[in-house]
Amino acid sequence: MSRRNDRRTRKPTSRRPQLLPLRDVKAMTGLGKSTIYKLKAAGRFPAPVRVTDRAVRWILEEVLEFVESCPRAGSDRSPKE
Repeated sequence: MSRRNDRRTRKPTSRRPQLLPLRDVKAMTGLGKSTIYKLKAAGRFPAPVRVTDRAVRWILEEVLEFVESCPRAGSDRSPKE
């Protein structure tokens, strides 16, 4: 088996988190940029990860947890604190 084929079939030892740009976070949450950063400053939204000097990304699992913690319209569920 060639080395190239071995790399394709080898399973990764650790799974890297999927990183999302702001446009994807906005689409997933329905929130605007200002609201996302205000919630982050208040400690109610996941902090982004700096990937370069000028770019940040959010971890998919953390954004999904935030979305799941939000109350649904018409429900008596309160947000997690």
